[in-house]
Amino acid sequence: MWFVATAMISSGSRGMRGSFLLAGLIFLTPALVASQASPGVRYRSATIDQRGELVIVSRQGRAIRVPKRGKQTSFGSPELSADSTAVAVPALFANCCTSYDIPLELVVYAAGRTHRFTGDGLPIFQWGFVDGGRRVAFGQEPVHFGCEIHYELHDVASEKLVDSADVPEPCGQRPDPVIGELPAWVAGLRAGKAEPDSSDPTVPKTMALLTGTVRDDRGNVIAGAAVVLVSVRVGTVTDAQGRYTLLTPGTPDSLRVSAAGWATATGALPRLQLGTRTELSVRLKRPTRVPVIRGAAPLAPRTGSQ
Repeated sequence: MWFVATAMISSGSRGMRGSFLLAGLIFLTPALVASQASPGVRYRSATIDQRGELVIVSRQGRAIRVPKRGKQTSFGSPELSADSTAVAVPALFANCCTSYDIPLELVVYAAGRTHRFTGDGLPIFQWGFVDGGRRVAFGQEPVHFGCEIHYELHDVASEKLVDSADVPEPCGQRPDPVIGELPAWVAGLRAGKAEPDSSDPTVPKTMALLTGTVRDDRGNVIAGAAVVLVSVRVGTVTDAQGRYTLLTPGTPDSLRVSAAGWATATGALPRLQLGTRTELSVRLKRPTRVPVIRGAAPLAPRTGSQ
C-alpha cells in the first residue's frame, strides 16, 4: 500500500496563476540575525507565538523571531528539517473566495537567513525538505477544480530553482489522467517522505480530517472502495473520482481499504493532530493467486532427506 501525504487538497482553474501579488519586507534585528549566521547552527524547536510570529530556538538556547510581513495573516505549522539545520513553515494569507486563509508562501529559515518561496503564485498545499535541509520541494494548485499540481525544487541557500514538474490530477475535464515517470523528488513528496504542513482552519478542533484517493496499481481511480478505520469502526465509500473523507478522533488506528477485484490493503495510521487535514491516498494491487489443479492432491513439503 502506498500512501501519499499532502497538507490540504484543493482544486481550481489554472487560470488563477499570477492572481496573487505579494509585497513587503521582513525585518530581523541585527543581533538576532548575527546570532544564527553560522551555517553549522542547528535548531531545537519552532513554534508560533501569541502574536502569530515564528519563534525558533537553537540548540544553544538562542531565540530567533521571524515576523509576518505585508498582508500575511498568520503562519501554519512549522517543521524542522531532518538534520535540524532549517525550519520551514507556510505563510497564510486571506483569500477572497474561501472561508479560510491559504498558504501562498513557504518560509524557510536556515543559517541566519529567511527565505520566502512563492513558486508560480498558487497556494502551496504540499511541501517538504530534500537532502536534509539543503533543498525544499513544494506542490501548488488552485483552490477549486485543479487538473494538475505544479511542483518546484529549490536550493535553500541560493533560492535557485533546481527543477520543476507539472503532474496531472483527476478532474472533470480529465477524470483518468496518465501519469508518467516522476522525478525522484516529486515521487518522494507525493509518497509522504517529505513532511507537509497539515493545518486546516475548516476542520473542527476536536477532530482530525482524513482524506485521500484510492487508485489501482496503474494509477486509475477506484470508485466504490470501502475505507474503514478498524478500531473506531468508522468507514465510508469512495466517490466517482475515487475520493474519500473521514472525520476521526485522531487516535492511532488501522486503515483498511478494500474493493471488489483488488487485494485488501491494511496499514497502521499514526496519531493525527486535531484540527488538521491529512491526505492519505492508497493504491490497491491485483490479488496474487496460486494456481490450483482441481482433483490433484496437494504437494507435500520437501525435506532435507528427499
